Amino acid sequence: MSESDLWYYIVQDVKPLKGKSVPKAPASTPARAQKAVTTYVAPPKKIVKETLKPETVDWKVEKKIRRGKVDIDATLDLHGHTQAKAEGILESFILNAIQMKNRCILVITGRGTASRKSVLKEALPNWLTHNANIAPYIMGFREAAQHHGGAGAFYVLLRKPR
Repeated sequence: MSESDLWYYIVQDVKPLKGKSVPKAPASTPARAQKAVTTYVAPPKKIVKETLKPETVDWKVEKKIRRGKVDIDATLDLHGHTQAKAEGILESFILNAIQMKNRCILVITGRGTASRKSVLKEALPNWLTHNANIAPYIMGFREAAQHHGGAGAFYVLLRKPR
């Protein structure tokens, strides 16, 4: 059902109030209003603070992560890197961590400033879920506890190698 069909369905039994006149529709619409919108602007993506799914992570591990008492096997600091360079560094770091049989790594992106958001913090969730080389190895990720960097860092849980 189209939007206009839905509207007509909703207003089909509406009757004007007694004693009120119905405003007349304008004779024609201005030329500017008749131009159709041809571009679509996607809404801004929200930062994903966590993607740990209960079925993929043991509840004991999840509890440790929530409390910030997780054992971190390796840490990567991406401060000062460009977005393109940081993604490459992250990819090689995660692939190396898999070979070293690491399970939990800490990735520090930085928080950004009050006037600007951190570009790397915004991009990290997308890299972890959409980079074909590393996404299969990612069990989940979550914003780090305050003593590990808080809003400027992420815990990344890696799957066991098969």
